[in-house]
Amino acid sequence: MKTASFGWELTNVSNDGADFYSKTLNPGTICGIELDVAFMVTKVPAAAGFAEVLCTSVIMPAMPVFPPGSQAFYYTPPQADFADPQFYVPNSTIGSHAYALSGGVLAAVILKTWVATTGVASETHRNVVVMGLNIPIVAGNYFLLHLDHMGIAGDIEVQGVLYYQ
Repeated sequence: MKTASFGWELTNVSNDGADFYSKTLNPGTICGIELDVAFMVTKVPAAAGFAEVLCTSVIMPAMPVFPPGSQAFYYTPPQADFADPQFYVPNSTIGSHAYALSGGVLAAVILKTWVATTGVASETHRNVVVMGLNIPIVAGNYFLLHLDHMGIAGDIEVQGVLYYQ
């Protein structure tokens, strides 16, 4: 098994996002991925609130397309081999936001943190390891890492390792 590591930091992120992508040069198989995603407040906010970071990694068959004026690529993955999901929410006061099951995603991570006006204890991070994958890649596929942010501004950093053969 081989590894390919990567790291990326976005500074001063405020309700926007960005993408990192790299073309595959040889055919192979993705065996796993490890992502360590962190968010840090860099300026004490005027009002307390939440900060949310989404990190999604995918293998794409072609170079991603970034529409004019768009700050980030929003991947629309193929539907997974499942029927449309059904949701049961018994309490009518509960808000629900759902996403369909989708295919082609290596890993997806979400971070949420409360940011106080003092900034104390407002950072967060998560490490996710997904092994046992058997995803074939061909030369010319693209690895895409998408980072998205909403809420109190700050910095996002991701370190990762792709495991492949």
